[in-house]
Amino acid sequence: MDDVFDKYFQHQAFSYDKTFGGWGKAPKFPRPVVFTGLFHYYYRYHKTKPDESKHALDMCLFTLVKMFKGGIRDHIGGGFHRYSTDKKWHIPHFEKMLYDNAQLPISYLTAYQISKQPIFENATRDILHYISTKMIAPGGGFYSAEDADSLLKHGSKEHAEGAFYVWEKSELDKVLGDRSPIFCYHYAVQENGNAESDPHSEFTGKNILMEIHDISESAKKFGLSQNDAESQLAECRKVLYEIREKRPRPFLDDKIITAWNGLMISAFVRASVILKDREYAKIALNAANFIKKELYKDKKIN
Repeated sequence: MDDVFDKYFQHQAFSYDKTFGGWGKAPKFPRPVVFTGLFHYYYRYHKTKPDESKHALDMCLFTLVKMFKGGIRDHIGGGFHRYSTDKKWHIPHFEKMLYDNAQLPISYLTAYQISKQPIFENATRDILHYISTKMIAPGGGFYSAEDADSLLKHGSKEHAEGAFYVWEKSELDKVLGDRSPIFCYHYAVQENGNAESDPHSEFTGKNILMEIHDISESAKKFGLSQNDAESQLAECRKVLYEIREKRPRPFLDDKIITAWNGLMISAFVRASVILKDREYAKIALNAANFIKKELYKDKKIN
């Protein structure tokens, strides 16, 4: 078993690129199983191999932060898109899958348990808020996915990848007013769009939100306290959420898949225990009851 762990760790360390915030070359997928393996490596060897195990932990924490701040996360509505098409976790394939948003909370919860850093609790709650507001069927089960494409506007037949999620700077300036400068600074918004990697010219003039500054940097830039900066950014996100809700939503895949629901139930249960939030337990129980009622048959085998 030790040999397995050693080879696993060496492979991940070799393929890790801290410059761009994670493993491998583009495209870059969230890999919760890798996080789990490296977290176990840290737990198993943190006393006998302190340097190697610390490096394994640091890789996980660093990458999870970069993913949370990157464009692969939906900064307005919560949850994660399927994968990043570039090396910086910035330009996503905008589809949202239940199984990603079920497994990633486990990674973020583990990171929170080890590090106690609030960002990992925030990431967990961000994902679960998205699921609980957009992906629960009336009976309590979880839907499967939201598509990457959506209509450009109501009544139009034209659609595009990420149309629901991207922003022009002129639109942000108009709706955010005097709060637009700090928002655009914090989320890397550019006048001509911020998609550095756009081989098919799908995002010309568009911005995919990505946190490139810490809140302390944004606060200092605009002469604000950290609390005031956080408050202004939160108000901006609320305004943009309400505006975005008026856009045509991506297609909802309303299949309810038992295995994926099991993953999501597990995430809500674990979050309920670690974050001491009973609402998460209620959501998990409702989903479990739905599966028992609608997707389970008790047949005797002769």
